[in-house]
Amino acid sequence: MMYLKEDQDNLKVNALIDWVSGTFRLVFTPNDFSLLIRSLGYEPFEYTPLDHALNGYQKGYLYGSRVKFFTDEEPRNHGEWRTQILLSGDACRDVENNNSDSYNPWLKVFDLLYKMGFKATRIDTPIDDYSGSIKAMELYQKIIKREYATNFRKWNITVNDVEILDKVKEKLIISKNDGFTFYIGGRETKQLCIYNKAAEREKKNYLVNVADWVRFEARWYDEVAETMFVKLHLALESETINRVIAASLGGLVAFKQNLKYDISNRNKEENWSKWDKLLKNVSKESIKVQYEVEKTLVVQKDWFIKAASMILARLIINDPSKASLIETISCERLLDKFTYKDLAIINEMNRHEGKPHVTLDEAKESLKRFIESPGYNRLTGELVKKENIKDELL
Repeated sequence: MMYLKEDQDNLKVNALIDWVSGTFRLVFTPNDFSLLIRSLGYEPFEYTPLDHALNGYQKGYLYGSRVKFFTDEEPRNHGEWRTQILLSGDACRDVENNNSDSYNPWLKVFDLLYKMGFKATRIDTPIDDYSGSIKAMELYQKIIKREYATNFRKWNITVNDVEILDKVKEKLIISKNDGFTFYIGGRETKQLCIYNKAAEREKKNYLVNVADWVRFEARWYDEVAETMFVKLHLALESETINRVIAASLGGLVAFKQNLKYDISNRNKEENWSKWDKLLKNVSKESIKVQYEVEKTLVVQKDWFIKAASMILARLIINDPSKASLIETISCERLLDKFTYKDLAIINEMNRHEGKPHVTLDEAKESLKRFIESPGYNRLTGELVKKENIKDELL
């Protein structure tokens, strides 16, 4: 799915959902998973049994040639059943081809995954650059000279299929036809893999009909994959997935130019103009695990109780009859500022607490209902229409 298709002429830049795997606390049957299977472009009972299941599962189901489900034959501890879905990169392309008449095929898939209690264990979101703006060997020189900034401490380079290691464990892989692979991060949480995709495909004897093809592949694992799943789901709803993928890539690495500082201060350097152009100058976003988001919300709640609550107390003491209006006006002003980023935080909390997914329209409607509901006059005990006295407070 070419999500960045408005970015370049002739579709020269591609943002993709390229790997989706995770688990359900359900036993797999073609009937119970029928809606999800059909959203992937297959008929539920048209599968091939797999002789060997993976990751401790006893049974496997293959749809088409690449979409796989694995499930238990017996319940696990505490009577739980588990099923795993595995959509490799090629399987993701099959899903898109099966739904070629759909403008946004992944939205329905993600909707169903969410409703079924899917827990993501890995999601890949690469950007393919065919434009030739960033040449493979030009990028290689940037990497060798350490002209980039990242918060990762672990990185790898391989050249001609031989690993080149230094004191900070970076690895770059260089192969024939200007091929190379550069890794930063690890499979514990998140990893970025940058490589010459054209050379990789040629090595496997695939027909490559483009002159340039560099892939920037972000890989999200376990708890971080969970967070990314929620963000992608919201981005699919809002049709902002290109921005989400670009912003998350920008949060992993930034290539630099006109170096003035030593390597420990790379973040201070000016971004490489070609890098910013590739990412459409979006603001970078660091993808955090769920507990870090919750911790942030707890800190914000503590601040509100200590600081903002004192301001509210003063206003209420000044005029107790308008106490509920103070809350209302705060919510009303939030309506215009409430964004998908705020919604992502709410849905991450909802998912963790087993609550349903909320859309942006539903969230704003909830605020509107509160704003439009009658206020309570603490002096008289009467309900009052808030719009009748709201202007006085303002």
